[in-house]
Amino acid sequence: MIMGHFATALVPLSHAKEIDTKTALTLLVASQFLDFIMFVLVMLGVEQLIPANFFDSSFINLAAKMPITHDVLPVIGWSVLLGMTVYFFMRSKFLALASVTLVLVHEICDLIVGFPHNINGTNTMEVGLALYNHAPILGLILEIALCLFCIWYFVTKTKNTDKELTQPALIKLSVILIGVTLILMLQSYQSINEVIASLNLQNSRFL
Repeated sequence: MIMGHFATALVPLSHAKEIDTKTALTLLVASQFLDFIMFVLVMLGVEQLIPANFFDSSFINLAAKMPITHDVLPVIGWSVLLGMTVYFFMRSKFLALASVTLVLVHEICDLIVGFPHNINGTNTMEVGLALYNHAPILGLILEIALCLFCIWYFVTKTKNTDKELTQPALIKLSVILIGVTLILMLQSYQSINEVIASLNLQNSRFL
C-alpha cells in the first residue's frame, strides 16, 4: 500500500488544533515511516524487494523480504520509538500518540492489502492476506476505498472550521491519492517493461 498509507494521516490531522506544516509533515512521515526505513535498508542490502528493478516488477510477482521493518513484533518497537522521538522534538502528546497509531495502522493495512509478514523472523508464523500477490486488483480497490474514507472523514470533521479545505484543494488531494492508485493498477499483472514490450509488439504488427 502506498497512497492509502498517506491517506490515513488525514484522520489524526482532522483532530489537530491547527494544520501547520510541522503537524502535517509529522503525520505524513509517521504514516509511511515503516516504508521509509525499509527503503533505506533495501538500499543497504539488509532487506529485499524482488525483483529489485521497479520497472520489472508487478504486484503479482513482487516478493518483499522486510523482517526488520514489517514483521509484527518489530513494528511495535518501531511505533514506540517513533512516538518517543516525536514527543522529544515536538513536545506534543497528541502527535506522539498519533504517530504510534499511524505506524500500527500501517502494519494492519499491509496485512489486509499488501504482502504477508511474519510475527518475528522467517521461522515464525506468516500472517496477512497477501492480496497484492494473489488478488492485486482487489487489494488496490480496497486501498482506494480507504483513501475515500479518510478523505470523507477529514471533510466531515473539518467542515465549517478554519481547517476546512477549499474545493480546488480537495479535488487535488483526491486526484493524487486515487489517481496514483489507479495508475498502479496497470502493474497488477504486468510490469512496466512488459507493458511497453507488448505495446511495441502490437505497434509492429500494424507497420
